[in-house]
Amino acid sequence: MKFILYFVLCLPLIFISGCNITPNSDSNTEINKYAGNWYSQEIDYYIRITNDGKVYKHFCSIDDGYESDGSLYGIVINDALTYVIGDPAQITAQENEISFVDFGLAVSFEKRSEIPEVCTNNAIKITFYSPEEATEGELTTFVINFDYRLSSPPNAIIRVGFAPRRSEGFILSDVELIITEKGLSSGSLSVQIKPLFFANKQLFKLYILMYKEREKEGVTSSITIASEEVYINGTPSQP
Repeated sequence: MKFILYFVLCLPLIFISGCNITPNSDSNTEINKYAGNWYSQEIDYYIRITNDGKVYKHFCSIDDGYESDGSLYGIVINDALTYVIGDPAQITAQENEISFVDFGLAVSFEKRSEIPEVCTNNAIKITFYSPEEATEGELTTFVINFDYRLSSPPNAIIRVGFAPRRSEGFILSDVELIITEKGLSSGSLSVQIKPLFFANKQLFKLYILMYKEREKEGVTSSITIASEEVYINGTPSQP
């Protein structure tokens, strides 16, 4: 059994709509206002906003502090964050704090002088995956090995997800690893899936997600506390 699941956090490429994110040179003053490092304590990640408004995410890693994969997350123009993919979000600013909706979740950030070189919080890292190529629509068994660190109780869940580069959601396998103890450890998941290619016919994404479930006002939501992703080379199905 496989199903479509929408997470309230933190995957920048799971929505289909796109935006023109070329900065406007006339808005340099507004862009510079938000330049710097901003930290979300609730979700435990940093955003780094450059002087020209480019936004990069930095997540806690196993070995290298808070690191970024170098991909552009969005651009701040005036008082709005325009995502690479997704609808723009209005930025609300107070003294040394900003907030905006990060793909369905209202997130607040505090201004920080720097991004720490050391991180001991929740983290996950893919150490091996196979195969590295797949054919569209062909049932494929993927094996994913990973290291993880759970630093915050209670239990967490690890699952594997797949996504094209531009799709409405992503497919989450029903195979899971339930973590009941804090600390650093390793795991492996084997899942079967038929890869689907939507906007891009050559690449799709493999995710490893560590998340927690929380209930608020009778609604259960899933909050990603650590993730990593790799691209899988794809071969379009033959007509």
